[in-house]
Amino acid sequence: IRAYKYQQAQEDEWYIEGTGIMKKEYFEERVQQSIEMEDQGVSSYVVLEVTNDVIDGLYERIPKIIREFDYVGLDEKGKLKILLNNTAKSEAGIVLERFSAKGILAKLSEEVV
Repeated sequence: IRAYKYQQAQEDEWYIEGTGIMKKEYFEERVQQSIEMEDQGVSSYVVLEVTNDVIDGLYERIPKIIREFDYVGLDEKGKLKILLNNTAKSEAGIVLERFSAKGILAKLSEEVV
């Protein structure tokens, strides 16, 4: 029970209240970890930038359609980004199509964070 409470407290600190969206500093940490993993040849990653004009409802929808080891967060400019771990850039088109079918418009991010 203590471990669960500790994990909940951490998650409450990491995420914007009431959402599955990571706060900027914690999202940046996850991206940096992914960069290091790729540099070591262990894994690949892609960062997508959400381009929807209207963000209403996206905070709730996006976390429901990504994998448990992917993350949604804000960058330093407040833009909504999606970190897809274990995903090569060559696979990004498939993911972008799947997101588009769910009403989530995105593109490969030119800036990682």
